[in-house]
Amino acid sequence: MTSVNQNEIKKSEIQLRVSPNPPYFADEVVVGSVVKAVSRGRPSKKEAYLRLGFVDMIKKQVFVEVTISLSTGKALAKLLEETVKKLEAELEKETEEKPKVIARSTRELEYIG
Repeated sequence: MTSVNQNEIKKSEIQLRVSPNPPYFADEVVVGSVVKAVSRGRPSKKEAYLRLGFVDMIKKQVFVEVTISLSTGKALAKLLEETVKKLEAELEKETEEKPKVIARSTRELEYIG
């Protein structure tokens, strides 16, 4: 786990910049899947992707749509499950003076080469 430092997250060789804009708030998430046959000069092979749409229900629109590979989707599911468990445990504790911001990457779970 890495704590967010003002405007950047540092983890091993990855350096991500946190946007200076406030984050969007998604009321709902729409998940779709795409399976297609791909033939690149050899017999067809199936590939699968997940499409995530984050919805603002006040405006009734998807404000961002992301397509990820199946392996990234599995890593995301594991990361979300672990993070939710930690947040639930944190909510059961007494309140702290400063809010704690935690950021993690699916890259911590597996390397996709």
